[in-house]
Amino acid sequence: MMQGHGLIELNWQGNVLYVDAFGPFNEEGVVSCAQKYINEIKNKTCEQFYVIETWDKDSFGSPKVYEVVDKNWASFQAFGCLGIAVVVSDNLQKSLAEKVLPSFPSQAFTNLEQAQSWISSLNAL
Repeated sequence: MMQGHGLIELNWQGNVLYVDAFGPFNEEGVVSCAQKYINEIKNKTCEQFYVIETWDKDSFGSPKVYEVVDKNWASFQAFGCLGIAVVVSDNLQKSLAEKVLPSFPSQAFTNLEQAQSWISSLNAL
C-alpha cells in the first residue's frame, strides 16, 4: 500500500469548522483525511454548522482524489452542514473545486475574507 500524501488541520470556531488542506494529495491521503474530517463532524457539539476549507497552493490530486472529496462533501448535509466555502490559491484550483462542490450552498473563493463574509450571510438567515 502506498503512503498517504496530503494532510488537513481541523479547527472549530463556534459553528464553523475551519479546515486547512496541505497537498498534494494521493488517493490514500485523501481517504485518510476524509475519515478524519467525518469523525470531527460526527463529534461536533453544534446541531448545524458551516465549513470553510482552505487549500494551499499545492493542494491538487488525481480525478480519483476529487471523487473522494465530492462524496465526502456531499455527505456533510446529513450531519447538519448548511454551507461549504472553499478558499483556493488560483483559478485552476477554483475550477476543480467548483466541479465537485455539493448542491447545497457551497462556493469557491480566492480569499478567506470573502468566504467568511459569505458564511456569515448564510449564518444570519
